[in-house]
Amino acid sequence: MYMTVLKADYQSLQSRKYFMDLNDMYFVHKWITSQVEQSQKDAGIKFRVDKTNDAFFLYIQSENEFPTHNVSSAGMSVVNIFELSKPSGKIAFRLKANTIRQASGNVTAHLNTDEERKVWAKKRLEPYIADLQISVSGTGIISTKNNLKCFFTEFNGSGYVKDPEAFYQIVNTGVGRSKAFGMGLLLYKEIA
Repeated sequence: MYMTVLKADYQSLQSRKYFMDLNDMYFVHKWITSQVEQSQKDAGIKFRVDKTNDAFFLYIQSENEFPTHNVSSAGMSVVNIFELSKPSGKIAFRLKANTIRQASGNVTAHLNTDEERKVWAKKRLEPYIADLQISVSGTGIISTKNNLKCFFTEFNGSGYVKDPEAFYQIVNTGVGRSKAFGMGLLLYKEIA
């Protein structure tokens, strides 16, 4: 698996003829899938958009190296491309996930407290991460111009990888639903 990190500063997005709307996750999803060959569209592509004071960062995880020949025309630049490793020790991670609770396919409730959200995340991550420490760093709603909405929770945490192969599989699969809205991508790094 590969991770591609793209950057778009606010000024370059607004000054270009082609405006890349990184606030609209539906638009981002459509742009990403338009960049890859048909055979790769269902190959486990996950993404996430992070905002800083002056730029957007777009993280794209894919089974093959993401094609970057058109990113400058979308007002972005390549920050880094690297192959994901299978960690075997202690990791720190970030996760933006859809934390809507479902019962029998029907949405029943958004998890209301940070404690409920942590329980949700622990249930999904404890099979892969030992000594799991997790905190909620934010919540919000992502909406699109098509009036689609996705509730999310941002998690930060650390722990020890139990089985590198199983952990790598959950990274490949993603955590939770709404991956087309930029949810479920587990960003991690090994730490001492």
